[in-house]
Amino acid sequence: MLEEAFKDYQNFTPTTAHYSKDNEMSYLVVGLSGEFAELEKKLSNGGLKHGLAAAKDEAGDCMWFISQICNYFQISLLEMYQQAQLITTYREDTKFDLEVDKLYVIDVVIKLNSLYAKFKRADYDLEVLQVRLYTDLKFFLECLLRVVYGAPEINNYENVMELFNINKNKLTKRVREGKIKGDGDNR
Repeated sequence: MLEEAFKDYQNFTPTTAHYSKDNEMSYLVVGLSGEFAELEKKLSNGGLKHGLAAAKDEAGDCMWFISQICNYFQISLLEMYQQAQLITTYREDTKFDLEVDKLYVIDVVIKLNSLYAKFKRADYDLEVLQVRLYTDLKFFLECLLRVVYGAPEINNYENVMELFNINKNKLTKRVREGKIKGDGDNR
């Protein structure tokens, strides 16, 4: 069931992807950065300024971009999540701190933007880029889940599947209403 849920979500995201394939990597990295910035705006003073539902909605959007980047590089989303759990296990003794984890995610977004710049300039070894991207995305995913759910909850597969479902429901509704190409969350 778990493997099926991850595959289903990873197969779903391209069905709602409406962007130029000529600039796909640019769109995905900049989009992921933008979605995290929206999530970060909703987090304030060690709490959720706009409520947990709003944070989960933004985290679901981040998951969409992560899934699409995985698709671009033909990486398994489930495998990346399982690897992110290993990072968490390694950091388990670290006390959860929302501000610190936000900084970790911001650091990964900066790294993703740096990778994108190299990708855009064709100034990279594709194999090295894929390894770095994979490593950074795993860490981003781990931090994203810690920010939304808290440290002990990243190992709970139901949390990730909840984000998948929130995002799928939102995007399916937008497709049905013909609003998938609009701007922002309140279309």
